[in-house]
Amino acid sequence: RRWARMRARDAIIERFERWCDAFGIVVDRGVVGIECVSKSAADEDALDDVDNVAGCFRVVAKTRIDARTTLAVIPKTAVFTTATSRLRRDVGDGVLEALGEVGVVCAVAYERRFVEDGSSAFSAYFAMIPQRENLPQFWWVDDDDARRKVLRGTSVEILLEEDVARMESDWMEAVETLNASSWLTFDAFRDAASVVASRAFFVDEQLGQGLMPFADLFNHLSDGAHFHVVGASTKTKTKTKTNAEEDAIRLESCREISAGDEVYNSFGDDHDNAMLLYKYGFAERTNVVRSIQFPDDFWNASNPSTATNFHAIVYFYEWLNENYGGIEFEIDEDGGLSRGLLTALCMASKDDDEWLEYEPEADDSSSEEDEETKTEEQQVKEGRFRSCVSECMDEEATSSSELLAEIKPELLFTLFAERFQYYCGDEISSAGPSELLVSILDDVRACLASSESSPGSFAVGGGVCGLSAAYLLRAQELSLLSAALVRACFDDDDDVQEASDDDNNANDAHARKKPKVLVAAPAYNPTVYLQKPSA
Repeated sequence: RRWARMRARDAIIERFERWCDAFGIVVDRGVVGIECVSKSAADEDALDDVDNVAGCFRVVAKTRIDARTTLAVIPKTAVFTTATSRLRRDVGDGVLEALGEVGVVCAVAYERRFVEDGSSAFSAYFAMIPQRENLPQFWWVDDDDARRKVLRGTSVEILLEEDVARMESDWMEAVETLNASSWLTFDAFRDAASVVASRAFFVDEQLGQGLMPFADLFNHLSDGAHFHVVGASTKTKTKTKTNAEEDAIRLESCREISAGDEVYNSFGDDHDNAMLLYKYGFAERTNVVRSIQFPDDFWNASNPSTATNFHAIVYFYEWLNENYGGIEFEIDEDGGLSRGLLTALCMASKDDDEWLEYEPEADDSSSEEDEETKTEEQQVKEGRFRSCVSECMDEEATSSSELLAEIKPELLFTLFAERFQYYCGDEISSAGPSELLVSILDDVRACLASSESSPGSFAVGGGVCGLSAAYLLRAQELSLLSAALVRACFDDDDDVQEASDDDNNANDAHARKKPKVLVAAPAYNPTVYLQKPSA
């Protein structure tokens, strides 16, 4: 069975290469070639535990490749977009474009109906693509899925909680717009969305987002791209490109590649592991997570043992969230608390209980009549309140370390205990920061061990997938949480710092660039751009 599967995939590759030739995609097959990911029995056994093995391909160097060598030239007419899709032909101009990024998802779902009988012009290409990519959105279908349980409280769960509702809304709009109830089921839409999420490139303003044959076979490696893209834009700063440059995309090596090495792309060196797992279904052991989020529903529940302190923090969180647009409540890549968290904690630490009885209104809600009816005492309280908030929020006036020094230790402990409980689900019983740190580090060690032994621990490109990736992400986020706990609660306690150093290697802050902000947008929105869209 194993070798039959290998032969079947080799036949798919051969058919795809003939299709590339017919569509004018130029690949020097003496320089680079397509291979199945698995070339050994051990790899093949591992692939049995992973969904959609038919899509497991990679590009390898057949000989030593020098820098500035052309690897492939891909005509834009060979890119699968709404403009080149069969659905565009059948529904007419303008309809798919009105759906935006959702239009590409619908075009993929529709095209698949004509792949098996060969009537789609892209049949050979679609045969290279799995029915769906193994993304976390599919793990959320089953409440008992082990991967979903491991990702509880992580950035990926926070994204997916809102993502599912957004996807259902987009699907219903598409069905109505295209009158597609007979063929566009939610399962078909979701499968197509996973392919667009993990494979699509934003090509240029005219084509928008699309699937790029051959270019989408390169696996990702952070800071490890072997090539860059030439010819995505139709104009340079100084001159208009030739027709050949406008109509094709060239992949050019940017450094030397040794014979036999896999040739890597980079989906974005600013993608941390949370982004990679959410959008592409894998995580890298050499990558990190660069933030821990505090979503809205985190503030809605608390451990009874810390309820009083937590209520005080929530009070100021809610006011800041309403009055300061775009304020962040997160732990950053160095274990530092964001200005929003520090301000909420600092205000809650003030020895002024009357603030908890005084509820300042939002800036735009007070009328002149309201101002006249306020007592002098109320106005003084409000002025003092807003002055304190402004001072805390002003990074030039007050440093983070100065704010941290003003925060009550019990409030810091409460924040970290609540965030750890958000990961665990069950009430935790840590009596103080030291016990909490031990509990977090125990969880980190257990997750790292599980990541090494779980199905999906084999390499796909530069990363791991499935349950292994879920454990890795959880370990990295908890490692970052422990680093923040040490930084905030233990300061220069050398013994505690030394105890946590080894475990914090799971999220070693060798970060290169601050990651993209992970917003609750559908995963099929573009993040890989060949040409940046205009503002």
